[in-house]
Amino acid sequence: MNLNFTIAFNMKKCRAESSRAQRGSSLIWHLGNARRSLAALGMTIALGLPAYADVYKWVDSQGVTHFSDTPHVGAEPITIQPIQSYSPAPISKEAPVKEAPAFSYESVTVTSPEDKATVRNNQGFVPVMVAIKPELQKGDTLQLIYDDKPIGEPQTSLGFMINNINRGAHTLAVQVMDASGKVILKSDVVTFFMHKAYIVNQPRP
Repeated sequence: MNLNFTIAFNMKKCRAESSRAQRGSSLIWHLGNARRSLAALGMTIALGLPAYADVYKWVDSQGVTHFSDTPHVGAEPITIQPIQSYSPAPISKEAPVKEAPAFSYESVTVTSPEDKATVRNNQGFVPVMVAIKPELQKGDTLQLIYDDKPIGEPQTSLGFMINNINRGAHTLAVQVMDASGKVILKSDVVTFFMHKAYIVNQPRP
């Protein structure tokens, strides 16, 4: 009696373990199918469905989750958001911007009196005119040089007036200076001759 009971119990135990193993295998098989279904669904969404579509989800009697793009009894709709794409910005083919060259004057010249000219003025007045190219920039000034020495204050006007010039040969030049007083450019030297007339007193008859 005890032996029969033991054999019966062992047979029931074996059947129970076999049943659990079959359920486990079935569950593993269903899970594998679920994974394959999900992968197939992803490919379908990426390749076959529109960018914005509804997908239906439901769980069958065996606990397996299903997805489909067609309605199903008891299915729950899932909205798939539009797929976002990214395009790299086009590479600019514009030429690199070149920096503007530093400003510089082309020339500065004493135009009057002319070189080797004779100035006739008994009071010793000499008007001096200057030309500069391009025009004088803001912050820059002109300094007149008389007989190798600065005369007067730097100014922005192109005209100078000097007086009390003695008879004889003299030199003139002009310098362009920046705001700090640094000489940027100097003109060629001009030589002029100052002439003063003398009045000879005639004896009375």
